Amino acid sequence: MKTPFLSLLAGLLFAMPQTVHAVDSCQTVFASSKGKRLTDLAFREKIGRVEEHSVREGQTAAHVYMDSTIDPYLFFAFPAGNSGVALWMKSSGGTPAHLEAVSSPRVVSREGGLNGVEIQARAGASRLSLGDSVLGSMRFIRDRELNVQIPAEVATKNVREENGRLIFERESLNGLARYVLEVEATGDTRLVRNGSSFELVSNREVTFKARGYSSEKALTPLSIQDVFQEKALSRMDRKKLEAFSFLLYKEKLMAGSPRYLSKFGRDSIYTLRVLMDVMKPEAIESLLTATMSGMHPKWGLVSHEQHEGDFVSYVRLKRHEKYKGVDAPMEDYKMIDDDFAFVIVLGEYMKRYPERAKGFFDRTEQRGLSQRDLAARLFRYVEKSTADFARNPTYRHLISLKGHEKTGEWRDSENGLAGGRYPFDVNAALVPAALKALSEIARHPTAGFQDAGAAESFHRAFEVWNTRAAPLFEVRVSAAQAKKAGEDYLRELGIPARELGASPREDLVFPAIALDAKGEPIPVIHSDDSLMMTFGYPSPAYLRTVSQRYQLQFPYGLSTPVGVLVANPVFASRELKGKFDETKYHGRVSWTMQEDLIVYGISRQLLRDDLSSSLKADLRQSSRLVEKAIASKAAMGGTEVFSIFYRDGRYEAVPFAGDAKSNSNQLWSHLRLAFPGQGE
Repeated sequence: MKTPFLSLLAGLLFAMPQTVHAVDSCQTVFASSKGKRLTDLAFREKIGRVEEHSVREGQTAAHVYMDSTIDPYLFFAFPAGNSGVALWMKSSGGTPAHLEAVSSPRVVSREGGLNGVEIQARAGASRLSLGDSVLGSMRFIRDRELNVQIPAEVATKNVREENGRLIFERESLNGLARYVLEVEATGDTRLVRNGSSFELVSNREVTFKARGYSSEKALTPLSIQDVFQEKALSRMDRKKLEAFSFLLYKEKLMAGSPRYLSKFGRDSIYTLRVLMDVMKPEAIESLLTATMSGMHPKWGLVSHEQHEGDFVSYVRLKRHEKYKGVDAPMEDYKMIDDDFAFVIVLGEYMKRYPERAKGFFDRTEQRGLSQRDLAARLFRYVEKSTADFARNPTYRHLISLKGHEKTGEWRDSENGLAGGRYPFDVNAALVPAALKALSEIARHPTAGFQDAGAAESFHRAFEVWNTRAAPLFEVRVSAAQAKKAGEDYLRELGIPARELGASPREDLVFPAIALDAKGEPIPVIHSDDSLMMTFGYPSPAYLRTVSQRYQLQFPYGLSTPVGVLVANPVFASRELKGKFDETKYHGRVSWTMQEDLIVYGISRQLLRDDLSSSLKADLRQSSRLVEKAIASKAAMGGTEVFSIFYRDGRYEAVPFAGDAKSNSNQLWSHLRLAFPGQGE
C-alpha cells in the first residue's frame, strides 16, 4: 500500500494538540440516572438443578449460584473486583443433597467496608459436609469448578467457628480487600465439628443461611434509560433488559455473569456492533471510550480482557513484580481479532454520526491518552499487518495466531480452531471489513484522518482481501462422499439413521474453520458465516453456500431442531472428531451469540441490491430455520452455550457444562435486544 497515510498517522502521533476534554469510561452516558428504581435489580433463574439469583442494590451487586448437579456447591460472585466466595459440600447422610433457596436473597453488610448478600437455603439431606472454600478472584472459583488445583497463595487459611457460624475469611494478596463467607445453621440444624472439618446436621432436612461478602471497591451501576433509544426501549422484553442491565457499570461493561465479571474487548465490540442500531450516540461513544481505555498505549492494540482484583495480584506475585498495595488492572493483548473488529465498529459509528466524530476523537480516555492518537496507532497497525497479503495474496501473508498461542479469536479454547494457525473469521470477514472501514474513515472530512490517497490504497487492499482470502479456505466434498461420511458419523455417535435427514444433492462447499501451519484447510464445518454476514462483504457465490449449512440437518450441515452447531467435524479425522464433541466449549454445541449473529447478518445481507431474488429467498429460509431453533430454547434467555445431546429419541439442548461452564447471563447473548420479537 502507499505510504502517505502512514506519514499522516506519524504526524498525528507527535503533533496532535493535547488540549482535549477528558471522559472517564462511560461516565458521560449515565449522569442523569437518579434514585434506586433505575438501577436496583433482583431476578432469579432456575434450570434443572442449578438455581441463580442476581441482586443489585445500593453499594452491592452480587450473583448467587447454587449447583446440585453432582456434589453441591454455592458461590457469591461480585462484579466489584471480579471477586467471589465459594463453598463445596457433600451429602454425608446417604441422601443426595439438592440446594434450594427458601427465600429471596437480601443485601447485608459488615464492618470494614464489606458488602454482600445473604441467602437462606435447604439441602434436601439430613447431613451436609462442608468442604473446600475459595475466596478471592472469580478466576480461581472457575478453576475449582473444573477441578483445577487452586494456588496455595490464595488458599483459605482463616476458618473459624464463631457464635454458631462457620466463617471463612482471607485478605486479598495486595492487602486492599477482604473476602468473607459465613454459614449459619437454622431451624433444628446444628453445626458440628468432625475432626478438622464441619458438618451441618439435622433430624430432618439441613437448612442454613449463607452470606458472602467482598470489600472490593463498589461499582457505579448504569441505567438502561440512558443507553437505549426511547422508541427501542418500548419494544424490548423487560426480563431481558434486567439481565442485560446487571452487566452495565460506569467502570466496565462485563462480559457475563456469574463467571466473566471483567471487561472483554471482543464481547463488548461484537455487542456494540449489533446494539448500535438501538443505542443513543452518547452511550455508543462511552462504550467506544471504555474499549480505548484498555488499548496498548504504544501499539494501539485492543485488549482482549482487563484482568483485575486478586487474580492480577497473583500474576504480579508470580512475576516477582510489586503487588502489595497495587490495584491497577492488567490488559491482555494476545488475541488477533479485537483489533480489526474495533476498526469496523469505529467506522460504523462515524458513518452513523459523522457530525460527532471530531468531538469524539478530540477527547482523552480514562488514562488521559488522546483517543485520536490511540485510533491512529490502531489504524497504522492494521495497515502494516495487512500490507503483505494485499501485495502478494498467499496463505503465508494471512493473519496468523501470535507466536506459540493456540487461540486468537472467539473460538478461544485449546482445540477451538482444530490446531489451525490462520482463522477463517479473522481473515475472510474481519480483515476485509476493517480495510473497507479504513477507506471510509480516511475520507471523513473532520475526524482528523482525511487522506484521499490512503483511502484509495485501503480500498484496493480491501478488494484483494475480500476476493482472495476466503477462497484459500474453501473445502469441497462430493455428494456421495458427504452421504457416506454423514452415515458413518451418526453411527459412531449412536444416533439412529432416521435422524439423517436429506443428504446433499450436490457437492458440499464450505469454508474451513482455519488453515494449518502449512496452509491446508482443516475440514470442520462451522458457523462463522455469522461474522462474515454481520461484519463482512461476502460474494453472492459465497452466500449461495450458506443455505447448505443451515438448511441441511446435522450431520450434513449445522442445524438441529434445538440449535445451530458452532462446529461439525463430520469430514475431519477421528482424532479431531473427539475434540469437537458436546463437552467441548467450541465443539458440537450451540452458542446464542452465533445464532443471533446469523439472523442479524442475513438481515444485513438482504439490504444489498446486488443479490438475486432467488438468493434472497434462500437466505430468508435459512434465517427462518435458525429462528426456529432459537425459539426452541427461548425460555433459557441469556445463556451463552448449550450442549446438544441426542437421548430418548430426540435432540435436547442443555446449558453447557463440559470443559468450561456456561453463563446464564452473557453480554453477547442479549443481541436480540436490537431486533426483539423474532424467534421468541
